[in-house]
Amino acid sequence: MEANASHDEPDFLDTFPGLAKSHLAALKSRSTPVTANLTTLHPLPSLPITGLGTSTALTHIQSTILPSLAHAHAGPRYFGFPPQLSSKSTIPTLPLLLLIFVGFVTGGVTSAALVADYLVSTYDQNVAVDLPQSISTHVERHTISMLCDLLDLRGFNGTLTTGATASNILGLACGREWTCSKVTGQSFSDSGEGKCFVFAAGGHSSVGKACSILGIGRNNCLDMSCGMSAADFSMPHMIQNIRIRRTDKIAFIVVATFGEVNTGDFTKAIGDLRNICDEYGGWLHIDAAFGILARIHPHYLQLAEGLELADSIGFDGHKFFNVPYDCGVFLTKHMDTLSAVCGNTGAAYLSASDCELSPLNISLENSRRFRALPLYASLLSLGREGYVDIVTRCCCLAKALGAKIQASSTFILLYPVVYNIVLFQAMRFESIEANTRVKNAINRTGGLYISGTEWKGQGALRIAICNHLVPANADEEAAEILNILESVL
Repeated sequence: MEANASHDEPDFLDTFPGLAKSHLAALKSRSTPVTANLTTLHPLPSLPITGLGTSTALTHIQSTILPSLAHAHAGPRYFGFPPQLSSKSTIPTLPLLLLIFVGFVTGGVTSAALVADYLVSTYDQNVAVDLPQSISTHVERHTISMLCDLLDLRGFNGTLTTGATASNILGLACGREWTCSKVTGQSFSDSGEGKCFVFAAGGHSSVGKACSILGIGRNNCLDMSCGMSAADFSMPHMIQNIRIRRTDKIAFIVVATFGEVNTGDFTKAIGDLRNICDEYGGWLHIDAAFGILARIHPHYLQLAEGLELADSIGFDGHKFFNVPYDCGVFLTKHMDTLSAVCGNTGAAYLSASDCELSPLNISLENSRRFRALPLYASLLSLGREGYVDIVTRCCCLAKALGAKIQASSTFILLYPVVYNIVLFQAMRFESIEANTRVKNAINRTGGLYISGTEWKGQGALRIAICNHLVPANADEEAAEILNILESVL
């Protein structure tokens, strides 16, 4: 029995608004994470025989855990990978709910989404089933509908996932089901028969991971990049591979990329890919993890041409949509295929749902939180114009920073800035080891946080910008960022 739980919980609930307000106010000026030393952290307690009570447990979290978490990762100058813990952090103690961990391309959290996420935990809905007592499933369906309207994707429906990785798994699972059924005449999810290949260009590592999880096999995920652009296909090479395998009744999936992770580049000629899939019986999936909102921006719309031609699309909510982790979206024109892959059978206690498109039968999880609510709240709060404004500010900063790096005598711009990512290199630090030293030195300044990567066998630096707090004065902000970069060298 937990000690003191009955009378000390309200005190912590009352303090949340004040803590949240101070945290949000400090985001723009707080330094970015620095390197940590885990060995200097206080030892964490072992499991107690008798519970410590809510007050003691949360006081421990505030005093010991929170100061050593990644801080300012939701701020406008956090441009990189998740950091290590910092033992030297001097930030004020913050509520645990506000420190949501970060990913490869890092968005922030809008105020509406933050409050909604707090309410999600408070009401603790399981949205995997339709319940007459709750409209949570209806809100999720409506959120999907809002997204389809925003992106002008008629005929699509879908589900919310943990992120683009889960969405890519669903896309490939549906592609395997649909194409193998065409080739073998049997449902793959029933028979398990049929071999499948995946052709990708600029594919994220999660595509290979999905191939491994689904039994397609990583070795059956083939790179069809043309070499000229980071995300474009060599069409003749792919057609040749398709024809070689066609006589063996082998199915295939094409994975296009809207936002390649090193360059931000987009796969072009989606119409040609669609024609190839139609001619040879393939499935077209588009991984648009952070490139999806190019679809709504008048200046970047041409990058997202052909999105509507896909059989399935996956993208993140916790990147440009700026809602908390974990939130991803999977959309498809083939809901019957998705239901065939994810439907629950043989469990009497799960048969109560009379809705064919219940989340129970169109998603990976049988139990999950109400992750639609923060996305719904943010869509209502910002609207189309609000999200166009976020894309404008982030991409303008990327363009301005790219121009300053290109004109610099200290750094080299390695790829034209296409969208929101800047790929560059410090002169005389081309090796991977030297590049890592430069990256670490930059991040130790606390002025900004960037990630290191590899590009054409050499070390490179990468800045990814998709935070709603990015300022509108792109040229001035880019100049300050370049000053920090050059001061390190």
